[in-house]
Parts: sequence; structure tokens; C-alpha cells
Amino acid sequence: MSLRVVIYAEGPGDDAGEISSLPPPTEVLNEIHLGPAHVLVRRCIVAATRIPEAAIAFVRPLRTRGRRAKGSDLLVPPVLRQLLTFASSEKRPDLGVILVDSDGNDDRKTFVESALVGIPLPHVVAVPIQEFESWLIADHRAVVSILAPAPNQPSSIEKLDPHEAKSLLGRWISAASGSPAPREVRLTLAQTCDLGTLDRLSAFRVFRDELRSRLNQLQGR
Repeated sequence: MSLRVVIYAEGPGDDAGEISSLPPPTEVLNEIHLGPAHVLVRRCIVAATRIPEAAIAFVRPLRTRGRRAKGSDLLVPPVLRQLLTFASSEKRPDLGVILVDSDGNDDRKTFVESALVGIPLPHVVAVPIQEFESWLIADHRAVVSILAPAPNQPSSIEKLDPHEAKSLLGRWISAASGSPAPREVRLTLAQTCDLGTLDRLSAFRVFRDELRSRLNQLQGR
């Protein structure tokens, strides 16, 4: 079985790859186009199914008003519904993943899910507490394996204030020896973090459970 997936994420740090020049909407992205969100979602799909990594294709998202959807666009119901509505069934992906930060809003997941009621495209809404970076830094062993000197581990990832996980990761990268590129650090964390460790985060665990359920539906289980 193969799987075509579209990801909508709030910021380019989540879903932007090495190359910014992309194919047209709905066309398949190459590996150099993929960001850490793609990498982490792909690992979760592989872990939940028998679909090999090579059979998972990410497609370029639809645009809104002639441009790439920005973070705030994903919180506007009409825009979000348009982004998940594909005119051609042949071009429509099999699965949509919407990744938005909670940013201190406990109702964000419910809000986004309610905005998508009735959309035919199977989808999963992922809402990290407080932001996607909380998932990237949750496995401290992965962090210290690529950043030196080793930063201190936060005591409780999901109790950090909004934007604190993003700020921590930025400071750690800036202070690291060798001047690592932020994009490469984020990609490596997405590739090497232990999914079981991330499962200790309630929001990540919910995402994996809902993703597994949706994939089971797609596979007819």
C-alpha cells in the first residue's frame, strides 16, 4: 500500500525543506522539500502500519489567495476548509495532517476539528502543547547527541509557557559549538527522537492514537 499525505503547518520551521522552490500544488514533494514535521509524521505512519517509508509520498499543499498558507490561515475556518478541499479526486491525497500550536489555548484542537466537520478528506489535527518545538526537544538524549555543550533539560515540557520551547531550542542552537544550521538541527531531532519518549507528552500521544485510528480506517481494518 502507498499513501499520499498533505501537511499544513503553521511555520516554515515546521514544514520547509532545504529547497524553497516547490512543484505545483498536489504534486509530490522530493526529500529536499521536506521539513521536520514531514519527517516526524512519516516515522509515526511507519510505526503504525506496514507501509514502508518509501511508499509514503507528501504532496505540496494547496495555496490560499495565491500564496502559501500562513499560520493564522489555519485558524480561519473558511480558509482551512478550502485548503482541505481538493477539486480533483485523482489529485486528492489520502490523508491530511493539520499541525497547529496551542499557544496557551486549551480549546484550539476542538476549534480546528469543528471547522473541518464534513470535509471528505480523512484528516488528523495535531496540536502540541505549546508548540511543535516541544515535540522536537522532548527526547533530551537526542538533543545532547547533536548539540554541545549539552543544554539543561526542562523539568516538564508540557508545562513550559507558550513560545518557551521555541525560544529554548533557538538558544541551544545559537550556543552550540560548530554553529549548526537551525534547519539541520530540527530535521535531525525529528529523525532521531525516540517516539516512545515523546509518547510521555499527552498531546503527542493523542496525535499518535488518532493517526493510528485514521490509518486503520484507510486500510479497511
